[in-house]
Amino acid sequence: MEGGRDQSGGETRPDTGRPPTDEQPQFFGRHPTLPPRPPVPDDKVHGDEVPGTGRPAMPPPHAPTPVELQDPDPDYPVRRRRRGVAWLAIAALGAGGIATAANAGSMFRSESVRGSVTGDVRALIVTTTSGDVDVRADGEAGVVQVERRFSGGPAERLPAVDAGSLELGNACRQGGAGCDTDYTVTVPIGTAVTVRTASGDVEVRGQTGAVSVKTTSGDVTGNSLSAASADITTTSGEVELDTRSASSQLKVDTTSGDVDVTVPQDVPYRVRLESTSGDYDQGILDVPSSPRLLSVTTTSGDITLEQ
Repeated sequence: MEGGRDQSGGETRPDTGRPPTDEQPQFFGRHPTLPPRPPVPDDKVHGDEVPGTGRPAMPPPHAPTPVELQDPDPDYPVRRRRRGVAWLAIAALGAGGIATAANAGSMFRSESVRGSVTGDVRALIVTTTSGDVDVRADGEAGVVQVERRFSGGPAERLPAVDAGSLELGNACRQGGAGCDTDYTVTVPIGTAVTVRTASGDVEVRGQTGAVSVKTTSGDVTGNSLSAASADITTTSGEVELDTRSASSQLKVDTTSGDVDVTVPQDVPYRVRLESTSGDYDQGILDVPSSPRLLSVTTTSGDITLEQ
């Protein structure tokens, strides 16, 4: 339909038959002009959701990617190598400790050695740092049987009798605190016995000459003892003497420990007892005129005398 004029004599548009107008279309034509958008409210910050959708209204700028969220550790390979070095060091130390323990075990092995010494033995002297001593006075004349049980190194050779005395010390060559020696010695009847030990029990039995025992820590026992005399001193330890014959003197001195002495019934003694802290049980008659002396002194310990 072509354009013409309307009834008032004006021009009309051919597509609508209406008079033309100066107003331009806003949404039609080759280049439509869009109306301006309303400003975004201040509360529409990143992270808000579009109502009814559950989706964010606007993604945050420069959102970190999963790779950016992971914090790479550039030292990881270094730390791993360090851990490996540390484990190797620990393993080396462990191996060294095992080797040291093995060497210590071989150095301080235990041994038992028996031997004998011949000669005119009238006195036995035993001096040890640590170890038990057992002396038996019931052997044959001219022979001393010695059994040594020790740890700490190779054994020393048994000494020879010197001027009627046999002196025994620490069995291992280097001696010292690392050498523990236990002795079992059989001597001829009537042999005088002297024992000195810092730590260890001492037992003397049989028919001996004079007996002298001194120990810092350890028990002292005279079992079925027939001694010319006995002088016992210990700092810490119990003393038990069971005598079977008369002795010129029985003397016991201990700082801490109980004392028990038994003497034959038909042998009188002068009795001297002293205890700072302890009980007395005196089953022996005190005979002041007797030439034989029984003396017991203890700082802390009970005293028992039996006959």
